[in-house]
Amino acid sequence: MEVVAVDSDWQCINELYLSEKGDGNLERKEAAGGILPLCVDISDPTPAAGFRHAERSSFTERMRADLVVALALVHHLVLGKNIPLGGVARYFAELCGEHLVIEFVPLSDEKAQELVRPKSRWHMPYDAENFEKIFGVYFQIGRKEPIPGTERILYRMRKKDITG
Repeated sequence: MEVVAVDSDWQCINELYLSEKGDGNLERKEAAGGILPLCVDISDPTPAAGFRHAERSSFTERMRADLVVALALVHHLVLGKNIPLGGVARYFAELCGEHLVIEFVPLSDEKAQELVRPKSRWHMPYDAENFEKIFGVYFQIGRKEPIPGTERILYRMRKKDITG
């Protein structure tokens, strides 16, 4: 099993790298299927590069995963980076081969409020019902669990076959 951890916070990624490096034998861990930490801002992922953009493919082209886990992320993309919820859902469908575990952070959450406090507008409606409707275009919701002590919701989804 290969695991790729992606975050735009370089300090977080560096801590994960140092944790994975651990005893100094990173090669052994990589061979055993360790975690590859990557610092990537998925609101502005690495584009294709090189002559005619053919030497290195884009982050999105390189990152196909059977399982994508997106925790505490959607509200940053929609409310913080002003990306429409439909664009977020479509992007996760591009990255995801089969399964998606994703957390919805409602507008009432303290962290979501921090993102919208300085703004007069953001993409609406931003609520669980609209989240499920939009993600439902690409994914079948398998399980929906409220996270205890919060208004956040954790979803397990399976990608739909929408090729036909």
